[in-house]
Amino acid sequence: MSNFYEKTVDYVQCVEAALAAAEKQVNEKQASDSKIADLIPKAVDALIQFERVDPADREKAAEALTNHAKALEILIKAADVNRTVRPKAIGKTEKVAGAYDSMNDPYVGRRTTSERESDRRFRQHLGLA
Repeated sequence: MSNFYEKTVDYVQCVEAALAAAEKQVNEKQASDSKIADLIPKAVDALIQFERVDPADREKAAEALTNHAKALEILIKAADVNRTVRPKAIGKTEKVAGAYDSMNDPYVGRRTTSERESDRRFRQHLGLA
């Protein structure tokens, strides 16, 4: 009969250990879920701020971020710096004020007070630059 009691005690200890491990996993999952719930609005705001998501799709983006696979897809798409809600115009360059670029100047031989690329390269080959 004592063998039966020992087996019963062993079984109860095993169940207790299994329940403790399960409780630990549940607590970790709840902590993770609460942290994710806190971070989702910040992530959606950042995606909207950097024009990765249209402001009209705020709820869709928040819902998609709760799914791990969709969140990774969004991360992959957001990593592309050229992909925005408002695409940039093709062929138009942004000019910096006061910057003269002799290589892209449509007028050959134009007089300028700025240093030309040909002058810079000439001085470089002479060892003066």
